[in-house]
Amino acid sequence: MSCLYKVPGPHFSDGHMVDYIVVDMDQDEEYIAQGWFRSIADAVAAKESKPAESVVVTPAEKVGVAAIEAPKRRGRPPKVSNVD
Repeated sequence: MSCLYKVPGPHFSDGHMVDYIVVDMDQDEEYIAQGWFRSIADAVAAKESKPAESVVVTPAEKVGVAAIEAPKRRGRPPKVSNVD
């Protein structure tokens, strides 16, 4: 059995957020070909060497607001005439 790593992931280890799987030794090469690494350091180094993916960030997300909503209307709804 061996442990393989990917960055990023849901687990905190050695100062990094990583994902890990435990596989049989004869499956190592198959998973390494899919982007897994034998050590956390190798996974972090590979992640840092890749160019960052471009992500579109809205102005609301820049200031930490999930979404800017229009204020809710208060009071009586407007009169609607059904005369044709």
